[in-house]
Amino acid sequence: MPIHRPIPPVDSFEPFDLSSLTLLPPDFQLVGGVQNWRANWSVIVTGTWSNSPFSGLLCYERDSGVAAFYETDGVGGIQLLQEYSDWRQSWTFIVPGVFGDSGYDGLLLYDQEAGFAAFYDTDGQGNLILLHEDSTWRTTWSHILVAPFNDSPYSGVLLYDQSAGFGAIYATDGNGKLKLLREYSDWRSRMDEPALLQSDNERRHDLRVRFHRRHTAERVLEAS
Repeated sequence: MPIHRPIPPVDSFEPFDLSSLTLLPPDFQLVGGVQNWRANWSVIVTGTWSNSPFSGLLCYERDSGVAAFYETDGVGGIQLLQEYSDWRQSWTFIVPGVFGDSGYDGLLLYDQEAGFAAFYDTDGQGNLILLHEDSTWRTTWSHILVAPFNDSPYSGVLLYDQSAGFGAIYATDGNGKLKLLREYSDWRSRMDEPALLQSDNERRHDLRVRFHRRHTAERVLEAS
């Protein structure tokens, strides 16, 4: 059992003795490893790219425009789903989310210098399905966060311009189009990256559950 030192009264103080503490082992452990990976992946994000019950990986190397989708097996092994060698070499952000109706995670890719964004769905085999491209985005978005900001079955998008202290929250429609929910012009310009209570995987899992429930209900209504 861990040893918990009692909290002394406010008006008293005693030296902190590290030898009286019991160190607990970490609650995680190595399950496997991969050798001979590229040494220069620029971005690695997790997502549901296949029917594996475990999170998959998307790895992107900016200098070469190479990207690869992998599924994982729960014991540290990976299996290549699809590899690309023709991606832009200028993607600033790659953010997974539920943007289409495939039942798998999609991607929001943003090229900050060009003010260009693209929404994709994926098909469970690592193939991309283009939903929408937009070349009119600000060139100053410094943070992008994906989360369910309304009752839509699709991920919403929070965009934050740190230099201007400006934020905007959007809903997405399943076709890669944005609908403005609210803008803020008075955010702190030194705000750290926004954080939500749920992890990315939990948020996307919740949205996929909503998606499957919605389509199951539609099939029941059609049959009745």
